[in-house]
Amino acid sequence: MSTAGTPVDFYFEFSSPYGYIASQLADEMERRIGRPLRWRPMLLGPVFKLTGQAPLVEVPLKGEYSKRDFPRSARLPQVGYAPPGQFP
Repeated sequence: MSTAGTPVDFYFEFSSPYGYIASQLADEMERRIGRPLRWRPMLLGPVFKLTGQAPLVEVPLKGEYSKRDFPRSARLPQVGYAPPGQFP
């Protein structure tokens, strides 16, 4: 069975900095893999509630690290990123 041209599901969270960065790279990803992306928006809030997890920025140690990692992750692929005044 050939997968050429079969869409690849691209799940992203509207308010996630990592989701934003990935969305800015989506067109290049489609070109690189030669397949279209099927955009699948999702909300992590209900997932956190269902699994008993917390947003990344609220997890001790990981939260502070992630706040420094968001701009660094955007800088490497040269994606413009400015953190919101209050997150989340």
